Formats: sequence, C-alpha cells, structure tokens
Amino acid sequence: MSKLLIANLLCGTLLSAQSGREAVPPISVHQYSGISPVSAGNDKLQTFDLEGHARIVRLRDAKVIAESAPYPEAHWDNADDDLMWVIGLGQPNIRTWRPSTGRYHTIIDYKNRFTTITTGATTDISLDDWEAFWAPAEHQVCAADLKAKKTYCLDYNAPNSVNKLGATKDIDYVAVTPRDSKSGLHYVLLMASPAMAVFSVDESAGTLRWIVRPEIVVPMMGSGKGNNDGNCDPGESCFTTPHGDVYTAPDGQVYFQASVGMEISLASGYVCESGQALMRVNAGLKMTTPENAFGSAGGGLKYVTDYPCGVDWSSSHNGCNRWGGHCVVSFATPAPQDGQAVPKKNEIWLIGLNASGTIAYSRLGQTSPSYSNSGSDPNLNYWSTARAAMSMDGTIVIFDSDLGTHRARHAVYSLPSGSPAAAQPSLPAANVVRPK
Repeated sequence: MSKLLIANLLCGTLLSAQSGREAVPPISVHQYSGISPVSAGNDKLQTFDLEGHARIVRLRDAKVIAESAPYPEAHWDNADDDLMWVIGLGQPNIRTWRPSTGRYHTIIDYKNRFTTITTGATTDISLDDWEAFWAPAEHQVCAADLKAKKTYCLDYNAPNSVNKLGATKDIDYVAVTPRDSKSGLHYVLLMASPAMAVFSVDESAGTLRWIVRPEIVVPMMGSGKGNNDGNCDPGESCFTTPHGDVYTAPDGQVYFQASVGMEISLASGYVCESGQALMRVNAGLKMTTPENAFGSAGGGLKYVTDYPCGVDWSSSHNGCNRWGGHCVVSFATPAPQDGQAVPKKNEIWLIGLNASGTIAYSRLGQTSPSYSNSGSDPNLNYWSTARAAMSMDGTIVIFDSDLGTHRARHAVYSLPSGSPAAAQPSLPAANVVRPK
C-alpha cells in the first residue's frame, strides 16, 4: 500500500489537507456516481481496481479492512455499518454481505421466479430500504422492500394505455425512490429504449402501476416533434437513459436529477443552452414540463443554466446523497477544441433545493485529470473522470482521478462537501442473520 498522500486536486495543485486527500491505495476507482461508496458511519469505503478486484478500506487512513468484496456493485445499509446489500450479481436473489466476516446471507430468493436479476449498477437503495431491479428473461421490473422482504413487479412489455411504444428493450438501469411525502408512493424509474418509464408501487395490490413514459417537451432540446402532453407517442422525442439520480427534497418530495438541454425561440430571442434539472416524480405527465421557465409554467421541472450553445460542452455525471439534501454534478471534457471555450471543464458542483423549494447551485471545485495515464483507451479516459459520489449524509464527496501516487494510473479521493449532514432516517432493524 502506498503512503497516504494528502493532496488537493482542485485546480490541479497540491494545497492544504482540508481540501482533498487520497482515500485508498493507488490504482483504485469507486462505484458509479449514484451509489454511496461510503458506509453509514462515514468510516468505510468500497473500492476496486481496474481488473475488478473489490475491497473495503477504512476511509481515514486507507487501511484495507476486507478483500474480495462484492463487485462491481453493493449497497451499504442505512444503519448497520457492517452490512452491504447485494442484488443479483449472477444469482437471482438478494443477499447481504459483511466486511467483518466476508460471508453472504440470502434474504430474498427468486430462483423459482426469475432466471437472473440486475439493477444496472447505477443508482442506490433508498433511504427507507427499498431497491429496484429487472428480470430480463421474464421482462419484469420490480421494487423490493428489503426489510419487509416483499417484492412488487410488473411485466414491462404487457399492453398498457400509458405504454404507447411497445416492447421495452436495451435497459440501462433502474432506480427506486423513497416514499414520496405528497403522494405517499414509491416510484420506480426504468431507463431504457425506446423510452424511459416511470411506475408507482401499489402495495395493497402487490404490483407496480404505469405512470408515464416521459416525453421531451417544449422548451427542451429535441422537442417539438409531438403533442407536448408529457407522455411519449410513436415518433416523438423521449427520455431514454439519461445520467441522473434520485433526489429527496427537504419537504420529502422526490425528484429525478439530471442534465438537460434547452432550445426555444422566444419573443426576446433564441435560447440554446445546457443546464441541470430537478424533475418532481409525483408530477407524472408534467414531470418534464418546466415549473416556470422559458414561457412554460405549471410543471414539475426546476431548472438552472450551466452554459450556452456555441461552446465546447462537457459531459456530466450526477449523484445524490441518499438521505436527501444535495446532489453532486461532475463535468468532464477530455479533449476540448483549440481555442474553444469550455465552461465547467472538469468541475464539481453541488445542487439541491432549499426549504422554500428554490434551487441552490454552487461550485465545489475543479478536478485535474491529466488523461496522460489513459493512453488511447476510451475506457481508461472514462475512469480518469471524477464521476463524483456522495456519502449518505452528504458531507463527503468521493471522486476519481488519474493523478494517483507512485505512478498509479488512478486513485480515489475524498473531499468535504461543506454541507450540513442530512439526518439518518429512523428505520426498523433489518431481519438479517448475523453469521457467527
């Protein structure tokens, strides 16, 4: 293991110890932005190398606690600091795994129901202990109440009046929300072609219900091809597999946070730009209609601008802290054109809603991937980007860089977010066996 480097990669210089530090041994990366890599007590971190060897390390000093951790995905429990949830990973079941023992325990077994199950390894379990997955062979999308051991599913290819696009295919990932404070429902978001789909959980009937296949409506970029009613019809522009994550607002309503483009001609002039959206899921058909922007009103989408068209756009990855309060947006532009303006290049920003429901958006810093360790391999260029994630309470940001120590190609760094800690949810204890 390398000597721990206290380094600030914001603005590309080594500065004070408070700004950023290498959190794990070199040649390491972390799970995707939407999954908290940090345990509930903020002391353990899941990481893995580029060959797929996962481990658990102690965050404060990079000491390896457990080897052969679940790969590539596992989810820390909301309360038990020595418990991770494993969904699928080659088996049609939901298991737990403990770093202290290295043992798995099956909690829900679907072997007589599904051939395989998967989540897409992109988003987290919810703050109230729910997870979503799909079963490709049986074309079922499901939400599982992990602590109650109940599962709610729906055939996403069965005919339905909301689903006007036919069979769902090429699924990327699924996400589940905590119980929404306004509707009282959990929602499942399925990112796929030909369109993203949103379902609610009907706990009394034991199934999921179709809500909407979100249409890209005016003033969003790519809109104008349809009837603008919010639900996708054949030939219309639809949301498919956007980078995004589930966000819980201070009032308990749930949103999908993602980057979007805006393009519209107004009386005041032509608008073309990129920005960040918070789409309130309980708005249903109106979740992609602006709440009040660019001449549109009455919808569930809150929006803030990043940069105008005509510059070199940065791709972004989005991840929200599980217990609510903030999301972190990571921008990346590996190869800008000569002389081209690059707003937000390799920057990390925090976004959320304040108590009045207004967007708060602030710059946390700028990472400095060199890409020199990545060569011509686009996959290594991907791992060079920050793809920042947040701890469950939102106080820690974890990001990747290719500026590891001892000539390591990649390393994982931690950074204080500067945000107040979100409260840990009060949950019933898990009915989980602790292996001796």
